[in-house]
Amino acid sequence: MQGRGLAGRAAAPPLKIAAEQKTSTVTFASNLFCDVSQDAGLSLLQRMADAGDAGAMAALCDLYKGRLGGRDQPDFVDAQKALYWQERAVEGGDLIATYNLGVRLVAAGGADNEARARELYLRCLREAEAGERVWGPTCRNLACLAFDGQNDAHKREAVECALIPLWWRGEDDDKLWAAGYLADVYHFGNGVPANAFLALTWLQRASEIDTGYVDVVRMTPLINGEGRWFGASRARKQQAQDRQQVDSATWALTFGQRSQDSDLTAV
Repeated sequence: MQGRGLAGRAAAPPLKIAAEQKTSTVTFASNLFCDVSQDAGLSLLQRMADAGDAGAMAALCDLYKGRLGGRDQPDFVDAQKALYWQERAVEGGDLIATYNLGVRLVAAGGADNEARARELYLRCLREAEAGERVWGPTCRNLACLAFDGQNDAHKREAVECALIPLWWRGEDDDKLWAAGYLADVYHFGNGVPANAFLALTWLQRASEIDTGYVDVVRMTPLINGEGRWFGASRARKQQAQDRQQVDSATWALTFGQRSQDSDLTAV
């Protein structure tokens, strides 16, 4: 990436598969394992998983990674079994397991692993509501994966499916992260056409949340043309010109229902 580059942004880490967030039966089985009888609890989880319960599959994955019910279980660590139950949980539709498998594949590296991770992340975005635990981290990780690569179509996809939705539907930290990212993307034209107006829009949105945010501090002089002869006036002229170049689909994603003919310079 030109400038600082976006590849250095940290991806969101794996999410813990918390048994208490599964069905009450899985919670009961986990509590049974932790507080009464490990054999009985494990047997119940196994029967549920064999019957197709994705939550039980995810709990078994968690157990064989060494933790269940909020407690460390070092005697049960088994990487092969953990991976087996993770794959089963993914097949069964557990989104935390799906997200975590994507994280593991990216960490392992390689084009095939990253391609599968992208599909897993997209599945999480399709199936998760904005408030679900996996949604925000998935938006971040899909963006990091795309912008670490060279595929402009994947970068455009990340802008439209992850970064802009993260602004509209995320918490303040998510909004700030996404807006700073987008200011960089549109300023340098990384995967999308460079557009000074959109870069300014996202910069201003980020600065409204935190004027001291690293991307705001870094991008402000670049976007405002500071340090160049007539830089500020040239920047304003370019922003005005680029405003007219925003296609209707990008306008709708960025500004919602506000008309492109309205008296709008930036948000």
